[in-house]
Amino acid sequence: RIAEVNGYLRAVIETNPEGLSIAQALDEEPAHQGSSWLGPLHGIPLLLKDIIVTLDKMETTAGSKVLLGARTSQEAKIEIVRKLREAGAVILGKTNMLEWGMFRINSGGSGWTVRGGLSLGAHCTL
Repeated sequence: RIAEVNGYLRAVIETNPEGLSIAQALDEEPAHQGSSWLGPLHGIPLLLKDIIVTLDKMETTAGSKVLLGARTSQEAKIEIVRKLREAGAVILGKTNMLEWGMFRINSGGSGWTVRGGLSLGAHCTL
C-alpha cells in the first residue's frame, strides 16, 4: 500500500529493506520453536517517526539531510524499539516528520522537510 499512495502523500520517508524477511521469519518462528505462544504484536507492521533511532539498515535523520549516513551503536534510549521487537512487531519503515521535530520553528510548521518534502495527511484533498 505504501508504494501505491506514498508518491502523493510522502508520509513514509523510507521502508525497511529487511521488513519482509523479518515478517517471514516471525511467521515461521512458532513452527521452529514448537510453541504456539506469540508476542502481543507478533507480525504487526509499524512505522516509526524518523527521529527514533534503530540499528537496522534505515536512516535516522529527524527529517534532515545533515544526518544522512550518521550511525550510532545504540537504538533509541527509551527502549521503545527493543520492546516493540520483543513483542513481535515488524519495524516496516520510518515516517516523514517536520524537520528536527519543529525544534527550530517558533510558529506552526508546514509539514515540509528537506529529506522527505511536503508530507500530506491521508485525508488531504489538495
